[in-house]
Amino acid sequence: MDHIDESPLTVEEKANLALLEITDRGILTGVTDEEKLVGSLVIPNTVTEIAQKALFCCKALTRIIIPNCVTKIGPGAIACCTGLTGIVIPNSITTIDEYAFAYCSSLTGIVIPDSVTAIGAAAFYKCTNLTNVVIPDSVIVIGGHAFAKCPSLTDIVIPDSITEIARAAFADCPALTGIVISENTTKIGCKAFSGCSSLTRVTIPGTVTEIGEYAFSGCSGLVSVVISDSVTEIKSEAFSDMSSDVHFTIKSELVKELLLNSGSNIRDEQITVEPNL
Repeated sequence: MDHIDESPLTVEEKANLALLEITDRGILTGVTDEEKLVGSLVIPNTVTEIAQKALFCCKALTRIIIPNCVTKIGPGAIACCTGLTGIVIPNSITTIDEYAFAYCSSLTGIVIPDSVTAIGAAAFYKCTNLTNVVIPDSVIVIGGHAFAKCPSLTDIVIPDSITEIARAAFADCPALTGIVISENTTKIGCKAFSGCSSLTRVTIPGTVTEIGEYAFSGCSGLVSVVISDSVTEIKSEAFSDMSSDVHFTIKSELVKELLLNSGSNIRDEQITVEPNL
């Protein structure tokens, strides 16, 4: 989304503008007094980068409009803005860095533009009211813990551009009821979905070769897991701390052996082998 609100600035927005610290190179580096930065902030179109922790802990901000000349949101740039409910990210942004929006506890939804190729580690960590996220196919990297501990997040579609789901990327999202794993995914990392207790069904596509340690540990609501025969490695306790009613449908005896030897306390009667799956 590259729309920039061109209506005249309000008195509040003009006052906020005066608090910004911007270098001659167009880098927003900070504010003179974060407590005075309140309400709506319209970042001027002279800014090309929002630097590390530039708007960190500006708790009274409720809305930020970023111009389409900004290409990078740096580490922790907008983290801990606990009053932030809305943000416009333009399609000039290519990188959302680590912890960029972490702890923005009032943020309910976000649309990531299709210019973004990387979402950094813990970028949306502990955004406790975040319910929905749209991740475009342009994103090729989702960092570890990127959406971890987002207890209001209900569903997520992982785009076809993603080949690896990083460590704890969606861990401890207890409201997450549905996930769609891309057909191009080859690895599900350690603790990727651990603690997602509302998940009921998971299908591991035929491109995945590795399921990491504790990947689905604590997904106590799971009743059905379908695993293709492409999987050659199921690491320790990948499916531990689950309901005894969960059922696994798999395609080969090899995958069955991997499951039974994964230390997840899975019983033989919980597994059905269907070669024509």
